[in-house]
Amino acid sequence: MIGNVPRVSVLMTVYNSERHLQQSLDSLQKQEFKDFELIVLEHGSTDSSLRILTEWGDLRLRLEVLPRNIGRTSALNRCLSRAKGDYVAILDADDLAGPMRLFEQVELLDNNPNIGLVGTWAKYIDENNVEIKRHQPPTTHNAIVKAFANRNPFTHSSICFRRELTLVIGKYDDHYVYAQDFKFCVDLLQVTESAILPSFHCSWRDSTSSLTNSKELSVDRIFEEALIFQAMSRKLHFYRFDIMRNHLHRFLTRILLFRELLLHGMTLLGILTLLSLKRGRNLYIKTKREL
Repeated sequence: MIGNVPRVSVLMTVYNSERHLQQSLDSLQKQEFKDFELIVLEHGSTDSSLRILTEWGDLRLRLEVLPRNIGRTSALNRCLSRAKGDYVAILDADDLAGPMRLFEQVELLDNNPNIGLVGTWAKYIDENNVEIKRHQPPTTHNAIVKAFANRNPFTHSSICFRRELTLVIGKYDDHYVYAQDFKFCVDLLQVTESAILPSFHCSWRDSTSSLTNSKELSVDRIFEEALIFQAMSRKLHFYRFDIMRNHLHRFLTRILLFRELLLHGMTLLGILTLLSLKRGRNLYIKTKREL
């Protein structure tokens, strides 16, 4: 640490996270790498999340409390604006960081100035910390870019990036409410190389109550991911086969959206989505606001 400036700023947004929050905090306290600050925004929780945070007792905590929920994207950006470290790491309030995570990520970034974004492999765990499956994406930059033709290879709670890059790409894109992490990684890949550590330094909570898995939000999330895929082939340098695979993924996504919208009784929107993804999404959002 130089003066009062830490090497790493860890960002965490908290909203009604009492069930797993203590475990997430404890996983940070067990880090081999000690030179970090934890920037937390607690916004509008009605459970015991705020009490857990105030009783944590670690002087590296930089806590901000808001009386209402401002949404995931705005919360991430508020935390990001307060970060002081050379590097910024993400840990969601229900996920876990392995003890060597920050140490190995800082070491990689320190030794590879061409790399600005690094993730890790991840274990997917359930509510009781039981491992469900493992996420082992490719580890080198070119392979990572190719993997984006299918899905986001980065588990958000595993990423660490150079803070200076946000001066180039900006913050998390506030046009995206549910897939902001996906868009953020795509934006970073346009200005830097990347890597993924082939070690399981992240345990990602596959929770039925989490934002990512909520069935009520599935249509919105699928819309956003599909729009990102639609723009991605113009921004990332895919090979011809990867472009074909990306087009296939987008086609299948439209079919899935069509089915979801039909199940929600939105036949016209489903048809418009098949014809124009962006127009279908805009009308879907307009319809939701009028309900």
